[in-house]
Amino acid sequence: MNPRTKSGARRTFLIFLALCAISVCALSLRARPGKAQSNKAAVLRTAANLVLVDVSVTNNKDRKPVRGLTENNFRVFEDGKPQPIAIFRVDYAPMTPAAPAPLPNFVYTNSPAYHPANGPLTVVLLDSLNTALFDQDRMRMALVRYVAKLLQQGQRVAILSLTNQLTMLQDFTTSRGLLLAAAKRFTPQESNEMAVREEMTSRAKDHQYLEAIS
Repeated sequence: MNPRTKSGARRTFLIFLALCAISVCALSLRARPGKAQSNKAAVLRTAANLVLVDVSVTNNKDRKPVRGLTENNFRVFEDGKPQPIAIFRVDYAPMTPAAPAPLPNFVYTNSPAYHPANGPLTVVLLDSLNTALFDQDRMRMALVRYVAKLLQQGQRVAILSLTNQLTMLQDFTTSRGLLLAAAKRFTPQESNEMAVREEMTSRAKDHQYLEAIS
């Protein structure tokens, strides 16, 4: 065999071996990440050792709770199979709520705890502290028209007035007559707060006018 031919065959064989080695390394590198990922795969296990079941038992006549029941009066099933009752507890809610604490002086509220009623409550505030004197009479007359013509049947309304303090003119009531009397008792008053604001506004305008002249 020609030496050149022998040398070329050896070179070809070495190149073939090198390509095989590279292929084996590439396959090995591809397989490793997958193996690592399979080893790190998360396993989620869940279990429920205790399930809470709330039950309300009332009679058919007046819907009052049935008392004296024990765990022997109940059966719990899951997928048609009976389940053991591990814990049994009876709670009786009070049928009538306790009376709320009395409110301090000059504190009023429309909380249902103090005024149990069906439907919403309406509070009307006649604000003399932040309303000009000539608008307060118009405000009172608007309230009179509202009570006389727009008040809904059974609507509970309270009327309060605000000057330097908060005053209850009429507590919550559905009586149209009591509400009209309270609205007519309201007397427009000059507000010191409004007078101070008007004085400050007037002085500010005079100051701007003097600056403009100078």
